[in-house]
Amino acid sequence: MPGQLNGKIAIVTGSSRGIGKAIAKGFAKEGAKVVVCGRTSSAEPGVLSIEGTAQEIEQEGGQALAVACDVTSESDVNALVERALRECVRSTCW
Repeated sequence: MPGQLNGKIAIVTGSSRGIGKAIAKGFAKEGAKVVVCGRTSSAEPGVLSIEGTAQEIEQEGGQALAVACDVTSESDVNALVERALRECVRSTCW
């Protein structure tokens, strides 16, 4: 997906629904690799979740990674950033 954010990585919190989801999808449409994060995680189809948002982004031709994270937890945020760096920056397969 060509756009103004090609080659960029965006971490979007609260992206399982609402404004966060819209922002994540908008960034993906502009070419960013999007790390979709939030507390709502579910592999069940049809449930509003970070996995659902990531799947929608990928179905529309974008790149997304779903990571469960509670932003009120310092250890969760540290793990989120480390995973984003590991899988989105340091990896050649993404």
